[in-house]
Amino acid sequence: MGALEVINKRGDPRFTETDGKLLEVVANQAAVAIENARLVESMVQSEQLSVIGRMAWSIIHDLKKPMSVIRGFAELLANPDMDAERRQTFSDLILEDVDHFLSMTQKLLDYSRGNISLQAQEVEVGRWLDRIIEYLREGLDASNVDLITRFDHRGPVHIYADRLRRVVINIAGNAADTIP
Repeated sequence: MGALEVINKRGDPRFTETDGKLLEVVANQAAVAIENARLVESMVQSEQLSVIGRMAWSIIHDLKKPMSVIRGFAELLANPDMDAERRQTFSDLILEDVDHFLSMTQKLLDYSRGNISLQAQEVEVGRWLDRIIEYLREGLDASNVDLITRFDHRGPVHIYADRLRRVVINIAGNAADTIP
């Protein structure tokens, strides 16, 4: 791990066996301290990697369902008999999801660099929820799950829209997965 150099003993010109044993004890303690510092550093790095791993798992979990929905929308878009309005809706939903994916990956990169920022924004909750419901409805219909909604407030709210969208989609997806 290193070297310990002892030069010019005060008083007596030579080092004694007792001096040697004392230096051995000091060197051993220094080695233990250095090894402990290395272990602590390794544990900190391991914990950081573990947190990043858990975050990556969360993002992969969040990507899995929307990717299958995007795939379904893409298959529907291949239908030449689909009306233009519905085609535009599916196209918009695909683009929104791709934007969300890009945002999630950027957040993971930012987090891995130690940059975390939350920015609440004002949204019209009715329109915001309608868009999520439109997104969810296709997948839930395919699973024979009825989505019933009731909103008492449709006006402005301050929320972390991207993160809350993930929560709502995950809750709906988990609920649909548990229904026989």
